[in-house]
Amino acid sequence: MKIALDYDKCFNLDQSFWTEVAELARFYDHEVRIVTARSPVDDALDSSRVSNLPVIYCDGIAKRFFCHWFADRTGGVNNRSWDPDVWIDDKPEGVGANSNATKEVLEKWRASTTLATVSYCRYKKGPRRSL
Repeated sequence: MKIALDYDKCFNLDQSFWTEVAELARFYDHEVRIVTARSPVDDALDSSRVSNLPVIYCDGIAKRFFCHWFADRTGGVNNRSWDPDVWIDDKPEGVGANSNATKEVLEKWRASTTLATVSYCRYKKGPRRSL
């Protein structure tokens, strides 16, 4: 199974949780990738922030379209298509539609990204349970 996991307001809300989910998925021979609307030039993520998961930067293009036509080209693999079976995304409309964010909106978002990431993570985690 191929699983596409959004970064903003999904993975970054609880990186430890999603990393464990990805590791469990890999144990069962499933593939998890971060699929984000971010730009690979303006909004690139440090690999340490994504637990070394492969990242597909869709640059505002509809995620399903981008993954089908360009995902593995940008990852340096000869295949053209990486079509997820499961999408985990806080904005499911971004899977099938291009972003409508203007340049001004993106600049404002980029300026506030660090603060937003911190404020999303301010909930208290409960005791850790084993599986």
